[in-house]
Amino acid sequence: TDRPCPARCALYYFEATVLDAGERGALCIGLAGESFSLHRQPGWEPDSFGYHAEDGRKYTDSERGEVYGPAWGAGDVVGCGLVNATRSIFFTRNGQHLGVAFSDVPPQLYPTVGLHSPNEAVALNFGEAPFAFDARGHVAALRRESEQQAALHHAPAGLVAGLVRSYLLHHAFADTLEALERDSRAADVDVDAAAGAGRGCTPPPRGGTSSATCEGAHAAAGGAGGQAGDAARRGEPNGVK
Repeated sequence: TDRPCPARCALYYFEATVLDAGERGALCIGLAGESFSLHRQPGWEPDSFGYHAEDGRKYTDSERGEVYGPAWGAGDVVGCGLVNATRSIFFTRNGQHLGVAFSDVPPQLYPTVGLHSPNEAVALNFGEAPFAFDARGHVAALRRESEQQAALHHAPAGLVAGLVRSYLLHHAFADTLEALERDSRAADVDVDAAAGAGRGCTPPPRGGTSSATCEGAHAAAGGAGGQAGDAARRGEPNGVK
């Protein structure tokens, strides 16, 4: 196609059904860069990646290829998937995942199919019809794996919050950022109240006012001066709003 694989999706995937393998079955499915020559098979040129029908080999910047999967032909449904998180490419045949073929591939790749002998014909599916391969299930498996990997690494809360805020600012999600900041301020108040309780503050009864009475509140208010400090030294309640 003339549109590159979108970068903002977990998986980009398409399939080709072989209607006719032609005289030699010289078909190929894969991805290629913008400068790819349309007179060559995907995988023969730099920044192109292909799974070839006649020998089942995978190719990139080579006309020799490497052992990969089974050969394919008329009646088969072959697919190509790009996992954006790992920049890896895999292929499928009749709904079966054949394994990762290429990793760390460059950005800006285009879906590509090569037909290089007379009478070859394929029907392409970019999601208009159900795929032979369970693409949605594969995306769910990728997300579970990502969550499991993330659980193994504990990032400081401040770092995570900063990353989220930067993302929201960059993409101009103003309402979401405002809600995040509001929740963050509310959480800080809850933490301060809990810390006060730990210093001997007696929380108000259920349904009562929002003030708290602290024994020895003068210690917490030391240096604040003024009326609040005097009230604390007399043992009077100190309202915390």
